[in-house]
Amino acid sequence: MTEPLALSVQELLAILSFASKSAEMLGQKNPPYNPVDLAQWKALAKEAEKILARFDRDNPAMLPLPHDGLAWKDRVTE
Repeated sequence: MTEPLALSVQELLAILSFASKSAEMLGQKNPPYNPVDLAQWKALAKEAEKILARFDRDNPAMLPLPHDGLAWKDRVTE
């Protein structure tokens, strides 16, 4: 059995909210996006990035390296 991921319920909900908003926006047939949707998505992304950075620091090599080659732990300062 694998160890559970070290994410709080609040962190998990933040990641799920970001994923949900991303999927919703990608599913829209007629971008450009509504400015309110875009503002919400950016706010959710900012929180998700902090969680990814902490998770990457605590669990090296569990997250894929972003395409630009800069790890989450090195790109976001809390």
